[in-house]
Amino acid sequence: MGINYKSMNMHDTFKTYLNQHEIMQLATVRDGQPWCCSLHYVIDDELNFYWLSFADRRHSQEIADNQKVALAVAVKTDMPVVGIQAEGDAVQLTDPAQVEQAARLYNQKIINSDDWLKNFLNGSDDGFKVYKFVPRLFVVFDRVAHKDPYAARHEWRPGSK
Repeated sequence: MGINYKSMNMHDTFKTYLNQHEIMQLATVRDGQPWCCSLHYVIDDELNFYWLSFADRRHSQEIADNQKVALAVAVKTDMPVVGIQAEGDAVQLTDPAQVEQAARLYNQKIINSDDWLKNFLNGSDDGFKVYKFVPRLFVVFDRVAHKDPYAARHEWRPGSK
């Protein structure tokens, strides 16, 4: 018996899957040329993603030019696969309160160092910037729950049931 995504709380389903992992693939585009990179990420309770990067990285520069991005998280990589994709907007955070909130989440899940957090919040961050992705659409492809590939794909828009 597969998971009945229509009867589930999709927010909680995605939150559970996403909290189990910490690497995502981020896709950006400039002048019609797509780019993809892998990054550590954390999420908040609204399923917004946060990551740290340098402003001179290709993906960061492309976000500065075009906030529309997509991302993917491989939930299960062996057969049968489970994966999450999302589309939305990404920005570099500049508000100190938002940067601190994201840095605390990132430290809690990825870094786990009080010294790192203290140095980051004091500006001794080696140039890292904090980025935020706000999803408009999530898609889960779950061949564990649904053997039929046509039944394995489920879309969900945050804010909908």
